[in-house]
Amino acid sequence: MSGWSKVPGALVALLVLASAAGGAEGAMVSFVPTLEGETTVAAGQFSVLAHFSPLDGTPVAYSFEEKGGREADLILLDVNDYHAYRAGGNVSCIPGSALNATSGADVFMDLAIGQEYYLVLDNTLLPFGGATPDGQVTVSYSIGLGSAELIEDQGFEWALPLMAAGFLGLAAVVLYFMLRQRKGKGLGEPGSASLEMRNCPHCGAAMAMFDHDCPRCGKRS
Repeated sequence: MSGWSKVPGALVALLVLASAAGGAEGAMVSFVPTLEGETTVAAGQFSVLAHFSPLDGTPVAYSFEEKGGREADLILLDVNDYHAYRAGGNVSCIPGSALNATSGADVFMDLAIGQEYYLVLDNTLLPFGGATPDGQVTVSYSIGLGSAELIEDQGFEWALPLMAAGFLGLAAVVLYFMLRQRKGKGLGEPGSASLEMRNCPHCGAAMAMFDHDCPRCGKRS
């Protein structure tokens, strides 16, 4: 697919409609929403172009082109493979994904209804058999989602770890001051009992104020 030229957004929509119609004449068609944009990804990084869930059997189509002629991977992953991919494991790309390509266009067929999918622009050493990073890539893309529901959570994915770290930090601060307050009370701060001392009149040893017998000489004082 590396030799394919970029397919305009309108043609992406036609690819989806033609696949969905299955060759039936006179079929009713509806507008297919299209995502279009351009993104730059550094070597060793990746970018989620679309996170979506199909609402029916309408295929999802795409086209892309790398501006500098560098090879990259445009891969579609289900939820399990996406999390394995993020963890650095090898994955099984859904048929229609483009590997070692500078441009391309294809259609993802037979996607499971209600399943979440991630369309990823990859510039890492993954997946196995994919492109080897050779600097940053700048890719223009067009994605025909058909009737799929777009899930806008790319930013929230990064917010969750930050929120968790913030709560843990706050809990650590609260625990520190609680322990410090308890330790302070044990050392005789206001509100706690303190031990008063006196000296034995016979031998001079230190003894508690309420003791009647000296712990050293044993004499009563």
